[in-house]
Amino acid sequence: MKIFKNRAFAIAFCAVVCIGALLLGARRSMVRRYNKVAKEYSGGLEVLLEEKAGLASNFLVLARRYPGADAALTAELEASVAALRGAEGPASAYAASTRLDTAVTALYYELDELELSERDEGLLASNLDNLKAKNIQIGYSEYNDTARRYNDKVSGPVSGFLRRAVGVRLAELFS
Repeated sequence: MKIFKNRAFAIAFCAVVCIGALLLGARRSMVRRYNKVAKEYSGGLEVLLEEKAGLASNFLVLARRYPGADAALTAELEASVAALRGAEGPASAYAASTRLDTAVTALYYELDELELSERDEGLLASNLDNLKAKNIQIGYSEYNDTARRYNDKVSGPVSGFLRRAVGVRLAELFS
């Protein structure tokens, strides 16, 4: 091949191939690390959040049994559950989870003021306890630690440049 006999062209071609291989390898490595973060979210934290939404729905069942329950608080809790279930990504899930906690607390105090049956009083208390336990589980989730480790690895001077060059994003935190 005559074209490779030109020394300048051969050096430039080798440089382009080396840079391309470096970028491809960097992208592959970063995507593999990012996939670990995504798996931690979808297989761990997201499951816990769905369970939390289910527990919050139990408050709606109780509220619907009593006509004296504030309709606005019930509607807010319904909207909060829908927002949590429809959240896309950890940051929006965190905002929806916080909103849901506020709505549950408000509805809990509203229901606590009503004359509930003994059975429903027990259900109300156990639902709140279960929701608090779920919040503790969410707090112990490994997601944020995994996401921070990933972000630290891909945010250094060289890795940050490579990350931006190959179009890999940072992981969102659940906060």
